[in-house]
Amino acid sequence: MDNIPRVSDVLRILFPGNLDFVPQSALDRGTQLHEAMEVWVNNQLHEYQDPGVLDEGIRPVIAWMATQPIVLESAEEEVFHKFGVRGHPDLLCRWRTISYWFDWKFVEQLSEINLVQGTAYNYLTGRKGVFIQCNKAGEVTIHRCKTNPSHWSAFVSGLNVWKFQHRQQAYRTEAQLQQDIQEIKEALCQMEK
Repeated sequence: MDNIPRVSDVLRILFPGNLDFVPQSALDRGTQLHEAMEVWVNNQLHEYQDPGVLDEGIRPVIAWMATQPIVLESAEEEVFHKFGVRGHPDLLCRWRTISYWFDWKFVEQLSEINLVQGTAYNYLTGRKGVFIQCNKAGEVTIHRCKTNPSHWSAFVSGLNVWKFQHRQQAYRTEAQLQQDIQEIKEALCQMEK
């Protein structure tokens, strides 16, 4: 699977150092909230008993989802596409009878990297997309993700850079292997003398 890039791999090429300014505690909290949402969705999908304690940070998102005609399909399902890239939308579902991907964003505002990610997910899933943004105050905002040709063009360019970089690495690895084989042959010849 390492030869198929993830959407996040391509985004790191397009937006290097994008998260360098975000405190580690905020990144950890975002990860914690994502994991809590994944547990909640899987509990709903598989009819497990809801956990006794829900992270307070996800309650506004759950409250919003409870008011919507949503049919859950899967959480964090890996999606493949003919362009040779993979991604993990947070949720695949039917909302108002239309197939959607949802992605939770526990941020104060969406950024350009989110919009490029959204366009990629639109193509990857063949679905419409929605970012469910929840800020620190617990306010939930819904952002429908429209496919943007310039974002797709940027994403494909980043994907091509990733493929070129990894093809170059494969060539270097093969060249190093051939060099190692030659050195071993020479060492064996020296030992035989």
